[in-house]
Amino acid sequence: MPLQASLPAAQPVCVELDIHRVLNVRLEGDITPAVLDLAVSEISRVAGMARVDGLLLDGRRSGIAYETGQLAAAIEQIMDEISPRRCAVLATGERTHAFRVLESTARTFAVKTQPFTNEHEARAWLIQS
Repeated sequence: MPLQASLPAAQPVCVELDIHRVLNVRLEGDITPAVLDLAVSEISRVAGMARVDGLLLDGRRSGIAYETGQLAAAIEQIMDEISPRRCAVLATGERTHAFRVLESTARTFAVKTQPFTNEHEARAWLIQS
């Protein structure tokens, strides 16, 4: 007998803190200003009072629907609240503008940033001493 119920829609933001103190943030669908606000809220909630050494942003399944200033403001708030040492970005080639905004904003917080296409390489870079 086939299932009749449809699957729930994918959550636009998923945030998890792993054993290596890397905060994993996965974004899906169009990243609107509301999704940016949700991401900031979820990051704050999940990180809580825990120490975060690295931030892994995975935007491979997302599209841009925000303005540059909105992204910069969200990044500033995230960096100010969790203070990671490093930030790795998993994205496709068309995300170069978004990465530049992240990189220039994170630099003011002394956070090293690096783009990746491979998640294993990104994680290895984040957890190195």
